[in-house]
Amino acid sequence: MEYLNRSSEGCLCCTCTHLRKESTVVSPFLAKRGWNGEPELTSVMFCDRCGFRFYDRGLSESEGNRYYQGYRDQTYFRDRNRFEPFFTKRAYDADSTWLVSKGRRVALAHALELAGAPKSFQSVLDFGGGTGQMLLDIQAERKAVFDVSGGQTEEGVARITSQGLGSNWDLLLSCQVLEHLTDPFCSLQTMANSLSKGGWLYAEVPDQHWSNSVRNGSVREAWLSWIIGKPRLLLAADIVSTAFRIKRGFLPPLGFIPMREHLNYFTVEALRALLLRAGLSVRWSGKNLENSICAVATRG
Repeated sequence: MEYLNRSSEGCLCCTCTHLRKESTVVSPFLAKRGWNGEPELTSVMFCDRCGFRFYDRGLSESEGNRYYQGYRDQTYFRDRNRFEPFFTKRAYDADSTWLVSKGRRVALAHALELAGAPKSFQSVLDFGGGTGQMLLDIQAERKAVFDVSGGQTEEGVARITSQGLGSNWDLLLSCQVLEHLTDPFCSLQTMANSLSKGGWLYAEVPDQHWSNSVRNGSVREAWLSWIIGKPRLLLAADIVSTAFRIKRGFLPPLGFIPMREHLNYFTVEALRALLLRAGLSVRWSGKNLENSICAVATRG
């Protein structure tokens, strides 16, 4: 995929070629950490067929590796807080606590049950799963995690490289990962090919939808081009836009959602479309007990 023009072949989930777009900016923190650059203009692409939204610009392999090395450690927090004062220690701690919470594992088990998945597995892999914390309650003889961030894994969980993915995993998890990926379809194909015949896949993404009419006129682009070179004004506009999106669920006039670590915004329909496009059979999809969008599918 051409990471600077991801929309060239249409929607990344359902392949619809009729996309709308809205100008926005790359966040200063992402530009600095990813490629030691300055904020720049990009576009949010909207698919009316499946509701998927994504930034036209993605990350190259080297940019992604730079950004996610040491992801969410204390250095990451300090640097991001310097660029984004609203990314507070309280918010960072709350998010970190939720990521390793029991509730997420309960929601996973409940979704697998709704889909009719087995109670135990021979082997299970968490694709992009950090320390492998989502595997703690799963009954399996072999547990492993594949993650580029490195670090210590949970007891009983092995860490593997891309060479160790193979094609014999009975259950594969992709939890809060697809929203970060430049080419989610290619990565999902890799996951599907790593499954054993009849193997199960659980995909989970955040629900981060917001309402606004697409406004991509010359006034908007001129406004963004002007404030992008004024760090304090850009930060103030970012704070207002973010507050409206989180608290009210919509963007104000000339508001924008900067491109940060989440490159993709899914709906239930978009996630289903992506799984079907990868050749998987969707057994169940919807919102899980933690209000995340998720789907359970099988190979073959």
